[in-house]
Amino acid sequence: MRLSEIEMIADNLKFTNRPLWETARLISLFTVAPHMKKAPKLKELFPLPWDEEGQKAELEDMARYAKDMQAISKMLTAKMNQDSNNENNIQK
Repeated sequence: MRLSEIEMIADNLKFTNRPLWETARLISLFTVAPHMKKAPKLKELFPLPWDEEGQKAELEDMARYAKDMQAISKMLTAKMNQDSNNENNIQK
C-alpha cells in the first residue's frame, strides 16, 4: 500500500462516523424535546463540527464519496454476478 493510499483512507475515515453522530444528535433531540416548552433547534442542542457554514465543500466531498462508493458497489456486485454465472456455466 502506498502512502498516498493511506492518506486517502485517513481523510475518508471522518465520513464513516458522521451518520452515527447525526443519529445520536437526533435521538438526543427526541429525548429532550418533550421536556421543553419550545423545541430546541437540532444544531443548537448538539452542535457538530460540520455544522459551521464553511463546511459546504466538505458536504460536497461527502456526496461525491457516497456516489463513488455506490459505483464501486455496483461494479463489485456485477463482477460477483458475472463470476457466479461463469461458475454455473462450468458446472453444467
